[in-house]
Amino acid sequence: MLASTNDYDKSLCVLLQSNANVNARDSYGDTALICAARAGNNKCVAQLVALVPESRGSAVLVRRAKLNIVNNNKETALIVAARLGHDPCVKLLIYDKDVLDMQDKWGNTALIVACEYGHAACVRILIGADVNLNLKNKQNYDAEAVASRCGKTVCKELVAAKLKQNAISTSAVVNMTTSRYQVTVDTDSDTDAVSPLLDETQL
Repeated sequence: MLASTNDYDKSLCVLLQSNANVNARDSYGDTALICAARAGNNKCVAQLVALVPESRGSAVLVRRAKLNIVNNNKETALIVAARLGHDPCVKLLIYDKDVLDMQDKWGNTALIVACEYGHAACVRILIGADVNLNLKNKQNYDAEAVASRCGKTVCKELVAAKLKQNAISTSAVVNMTTSRYQVTVDTDSDTDAVSPLLDETQL
C-alpha cells in the first residue's frame, strides 16, 4: 500500500510487474487503489485502473484493479477521491457505471460527499458522468440538500441546474411521444379511440 500512498509510481510498476495482488486489503479494508485515491496520487490511480488482458493471451480487457471494492466504511476509491477533492483521480474512476452510485456505510454517494465538502470540480465531473442525482443518504438527504445544508452554494447550483435540465429533457420526450397520437371520442362506444397522427411509414 505504501507505493500507492506516496508518489512511488515507479515502485508500483515494479510491484505490478511482479504480479502483486493489487486488490489485497489492509486492516482498514483499503486496497492499493483506495490508498492512491486518498493520497491524490493520480499517476498510481492511472496505472491501477489501466485496462489489461484478463489472462495471458486473452483478448478480453479488464481493469487491473477492481473499482467496486470497498473498505471497512464501505467507501470505494471514487468516494474517497470525491470526498477529498482529488478531481484528477475522480476523472480516472468514473468509467465503470456500476460504481458511480455506490453508497458508503452512511448512505453517501461520491456526489453527496463532493457536495458536502464543496468540491465543485468533482461535482462537475460526476454530473457529467450521469450519476444519479436523487439518491439519498441514511439521513434522507440527497446531494442538493446536503450542499444546501453545508452552505456549498456552487455545488448546490450545479446539481439544481442538472436536475432542471433533466426535467426539461424528460418533458420534451413525453411531449414528442404524446404528439404522435390524437384521441377521438366515439359517442357510440364505451372506449376512446386513439388514432395515430403519423402513418406506419413515418413512425
